Amino acid sequence: MNPSTEQARALVEGLLRTGIDTVVVAPGSRNGPLSIALAQAARAGKIRLHVRLDERSASFLALGMAKRLGHPTAVVCTSGTAAAHFHAAAYEATEAGVPLLLLTADRPPRVRTKGANQAIDQREMYAAAVVKTIDCALAEAQPATHWRSVISDAVAAARGNASTAPGAVHINIPFAEPLVPGDGDSSWATALPDVVHPKDAPEVARAAWGKVWPPGGETPKGVIITSDPTHAPDVVAFADALQWPVLAEPGSGARTERTAIQRYLDILEDSTLHPDVVVTVGRFALSRQVAAFVRKAGRHVTVGRRDLDPLMTADEQIARLPDASKLKPADADWLAAWKAADERARMHALSRQQLLVATALEAAEAGDLVWYGPSSVIRYAERVAPLFDDIVSSFMNRGTNGIDGVVSSAIGAAVAHQHVKHDSHAYAIVGDLTMLHDINGLLLPPGSATPNLTFVVIDSNGGRIFETLEQGALEYADIFDTVYGTPHDRDLVAILSAYGVSTTRVKTAVELRATLDARREQSGIGVIVVDDQE
Repeated sequence: MNPSTEQARALVEGLLRTGIDTVVVAPGSRNGPLSIALAQAARAGKIRLHVRLDERSASFLALGMAKRLGHPTAVVCTSGTAAAHFHAAAYEATEAGVPLLLLTADRPPRVRTKGANQAIDQREMYAAAVVKTIDCALAEAQPATHWRSVISDAVAAARGNASTAPGAVHINIPFAEPLVPGDGDSSWATALPDVVHPKDAPEVARAAWGKVWPPGGETPKGVIITSDPTHAPDVVAFADALQWPVLAEPGSGARTERTAIQRYLDILEDSTLHPDVVVTVGRFALSRQVAAFVRKAGRHVTVGRRDLDPLMTADEQIARLPDASKLKPADADWLAAWKAADERARMHALSRQQLLVATALEAAEAGDLVWYGPSSVIRYAERVAPLFDDIVSSFMNRGTNGIDGVVSSAIGAAVAHQHVKHDSHAYAIVGDLTMLHDINGLLLPPGSATPNLTFVVIDSNGGRIFETLEQGALEYADIFDTVYGTPHDRDLVAILSAYGVSTTRVKTAVELRATLDARREQSGIGVIVVDDQE
């Protein structure tokens, strides 16, 4: 057996031993030894293998799967600029605390800087976008046990521990020729171990809640703000115990009917709702209204990584929320006042865009998955998303809040979700630019795992979010479309149909709901384009 084949097989065995059951591959020559080993393992039923033509789509597909599964996935590519296309997903994973392995094939070190084909310096290429980089030696230099150890080390770093948050890990693997087995031996795959998922990473030590307010004292009037699903169980338990209102973004997993406030963006300026303390958990929404509310709080406590204080207003920083069973509730009138204000806000008329998003969300049933797009879509959803996250799984890319890879991430999450909940459906609500930005994510190779997923695309012919920012002021009207609005003037139905995706255009909320109901009886990926052009 040649060294590259032996190395690749040892790496695959390492993935299985550390609980990695899902891998995405972007085709290439230099990653051939690893691709062949993975294909053999998949054929033996040891691993779920997905293939994508586009490296960026591949990396965001793996990211979406990792978000839904709650444990690391891996993505593999060839050498050269192929590896550069993983960069955006690496940042999103690390900033969102999602464990992800990036396995980049490389040419032997001796050809670096020599002008060889598809050879760039891939060492430390992701820099701050990853929590750890492992630059491997050539296979000739190490035994098979070493490569299993490399994977174990990488997975441990990706999962995080008591002092470091989860995130993306880069493993750079130089492969020397020959890049194919040569001996035709595939019997090794049948003897591979089954995947055994290890226990979760050690819990971050809980700080004493007494530093926020003394034990036995009166519980202050507080508000908890979160966008981060990794903390959702603690947030729900904490809010239930203290009877504090929760301002939770869709996708946070913390929008329960008991404590969450649905229309919070519309009531934050109510002076009767001024809290003694605001607790922000993990990453939180940075909409203008929320930021202003936090700044006016009497006290601001952050929970999670010490660097998660974007407003630089934190009075206290703690690692985790305290044990809810030892907390006593605040004044009963406090949560009731927020709920009453929320109810009054719900009486306000919805904008057309909010109505469309609300209509899309009403189609979701218990056990389904909803993926939210960024920019305007999440702003509409913030006001209308039902308080049902206890029965519907909700996700979005909120680590860097980018438009990158949303289509691929949604597909990845839907595939992973329906592996667990076979009879469920998935929905992704996105804008037209978000769809166009990652439309290659719809290029699924024949035979690929295809979820029952409906994309609802709000087609505004450009970036509507900028109309709500300072760039949308009248004095910039003459340049707005050129550098902000960016109208594309394209027929999305025609474009999407060319990708082989079943696509329907609707104009009203009534048409949208009827089409959503019909889509539920169909399988595979479909798109509903909602005309929102004036």
